Amino acid sequence: MSEIREIRGIHRRANLLAQEAYVAKLKGDLGAAQILYSQAYEQAKEVAEFYHDRYHAEPTRSVVLKNAAYYAKELELFREAERYAAMALAGRDVPEDVLDDLRHLLEDINLFRHAESKYSFLDSTEIQFSLTGNSVGYGMVKSKDFIQRYKILESIVQRTAERKQGKPYRIKGKINSAVSELVEAYLAVPRENSFAIKIRFGSPVDGNISLFPDNFPAQVVDDIMDNINLVNDERTEELQAKIGDENYYQNFISLISTLAPDGNNIKAVGLTAIRLGELRTLCLEKPGKEVRELLPSIEENGDGEVKQAVGTLRMGDAASNSIRIETETGKIKINVSDGLTDLVKIFFDESVKVVYSEVSNKKNILINLEPIR
Repeated sequence: MSEIREIRGIHRRANLLAQEAYVAKLKGDLGAAQILYSQAYEQAKEVAEFYHDRYHAEPTRSVVLKNAAYYAKELELFREAERYAAMALAGRDVPEDVLDDLRHLLEDINLFRHAESKYSFLDSTEIQFSLTGNSVGYGMVKSKDFIQRYKILESIVQRTAERKQGKPYRIKGKINSAVSELVEAYLAVPRENSFAIKIRFGSPVDGNISLFPDNFPAQVVDDIMDNINLVNDERTEELQAKIGDENYYQNFISLISTLAPDGNNIKAVGLTAIRLGELRTLCLEKPGKEVRELLPSIEENGDGEVKQAVGTLRMGDAASNSIRIETETGKIKINVSDGLTDLVKIFFDESVKVVYSEVSNKKNILINLEPIR
């Protein structure tokens, strides 16, 4: 009995350390977070080893093993994280919610481990873009899930390049050719395990960094990864201050919400880059519906009634910044704010769900649009 009490005390201390680590990470103090996660992991390992063969002790057994796996992942100890997650999954009578958490955790571990083992082929103008989920096989992916997300990523890169070049938000027309050439995308062949491709920006020639002042493509990639981290941590005020312009901010959030996992077909989206010889890996795992909640309210909504509709995005009017949604019962004309125009362009002739505000009989304002996958 005294041994059990001691183990429970260690478990509580590990949880408290992990909570402190999480808070430090939210505040951007990554050094302190790593130290605290390391301390939590040392405590959690002892608890996990105590429970690993006590199959009758559910749900405690699976929970403590899951915790050890999570802390190991945060420390990039991917083999240890994988081992503890697999041990937890092998248990008997593991609760369904814990099983779901463990499956998602194992997918994250595999995504990071895959990136770590393949990173040496990247230079500073390149990223690895990877997907995991039920639509992903060994080096294969459902085309729609990949193509839509790749188009979204391309739009994010172009808009970030324009913003970093000091360009005003482009409401209509194509990206300036001079800016476009700086971040032109070139794709390499897919890689196995999770579906992963290499994307080079600016030039198809290896190591052609001298073409770009201050290695501009790398600056764009870093900015995007920094901003996605802020989305993951829900640090919206910091993100808004960093981006500045309201249209650029709304555009970024709307695009990231569609790049993000749907929780089924795609469960994690990964970006990997190399900076100063070190691996930088980012995992976007917040579901798109949660990211969409970070969108600012649209002032023109007024006192309009918020409505939803499902239909096909058939046509749009660039002059009036409006779209038409064809539903089973008719057509709805909806005005689109400047920050959402990129999202609309990507899903023409696709089945979509729209949320809009009916301000009057003749005026509807788009609040959100998402594809039906």
